[in-house]
Amino acid sequence: MEKTEDLKLTRYEVKMILFILVVALSNLLSIDMYLPSLPAIETSLGISQAAAQYTISLYLLGLAVSVLFFGPLSDKLGRKPFIIFGLTLNIVGSLLCFKAMSDHDLLFGRLIQGVGAGAALGAMRATVSDIMGGKKLAIFGAYFSSILGLSPIVAPVIGGYLQTYFNWRANFIVLGAYYLLSLIWACFVPETNHKKHLHSFNYKYHLKNYAHLLTEPTFMTYTFCGGLAIAASMAYATSGPFILQKTLGLSPLIFGWMGIFVGAGNVLAKLLTPSLIKRYDMQNTLVTGLSVILASGLILGLALILNLLSVALLMCVVMLSLFGQGLTSSNAVALGVSPYRHIGGAANALWTSMQMGLAFLVSVILSSHFFKANQPAALTSAYIGIGLLSLSAYFLFKKHKKRQGRIAS
Repeated sequence: MEKTEDLKLTRYEVKMILFILVVALSNLLSIDMYLPSLPAIETSLGISQAAAQYTISLYLLGLAVSVLFFGPLSDKLGRKPFIIFGLTLNIVGSLLCFKAMSDHDLLFGRLIQGVGAGAALGAMRATVSDIMGGKKLAIFGAYFSSILGLSPIVAPVIGGYLQTYFNWRANFIVLGAYYLLSLIWACFVPETNHKKHLHSFNYKYHLKNYAHLLTEPTFMTYTFCGGLAIAASMAYATSGPFILQKTLGLSPLIFGWMGIFVGAGNVLAKLLTPSLIKRYDMQNTLVTGLSVILASGLILGLALILNLLSVALLMCVVMLSLFGQGLTSSNAVALGVSPYRHIGGAANALWTSMQMGLAFLVSVILSSHFFKANQPAALTSAYIGIGLLSLSAYFLFKKHKKRQGRIAS
């Protein structure tokens, strides 16, 4: 009889998950909290809308590039040193953003924050793989992600109040304080990497692992699907503040409170994911999530054609898209990364880099001159494109696997 996988969390796993949660929230807060201030940043510094939106893009770029370097190094030197280093860089980046007097100053500070996030996030994702895997990773990852889903609910509300009663710079003071508290905690957590790879600092070893992963259809397919799902939330982060505040006339404070509706869809999906996995399977749940993202784009597109855009309709569409993302993300990482736990640092680094890289590309496209005057159309195009591309990749992969199976038999 096949042995049933033990899905109960140990006390050690609970302690580590709580710490990982704090670090992960710090990275999410770096995007979600200052969203209500994006139009104010544009006005205060006298910069273009695109430059304000690029503060999101540069953060994602710094994260995507740095995690390729720091993730594999955690295989050799351990996870803890890079979490500490990343949080320290985040503090420095927050101070630079607080003191920024031009778009160049602010963009540089955001880039530094992104590099710090890459160092911490690469080691953090590898830490998760150190302590659990398989169905346990998918199920408890969904619960874990549902807690992280509180960030787009709570953080914009905090940011809205900070913008209303102080100014946009207050966001970076609060972020810096949060990073500092996280850094203090990080100094007391145990190391989870007890099988350090002695050759992982060798660049040839890095390239070999990356080259291997880049040729693995399973890894690449689920990374692509998961990355595009993450890009759906980044699409809203890039376009949403300007649609709701400049097009639909909301104040920063009311925009912040809209995060409750946005985050609710993501949290609900992640709470439902464990039940869906048990009743169906991870692949079907993932496909459902990607289909929901596509549907949200089609609904928004139809609303624009019929001139029915409103705050209520936009919130419903965004909530639907993040519901789809919630069904996709934890399943994608479990299906894509779990088979490569023997090179967990490299796998998690490349996974995170490609996810953030895809989110960066979507953010840059939505900030481009082509979409400057029509952010609702930009968001519509993003949702439809994400849905179509990810579903096409998944079904091509399944077709390839089926063909390989026939050849093998």
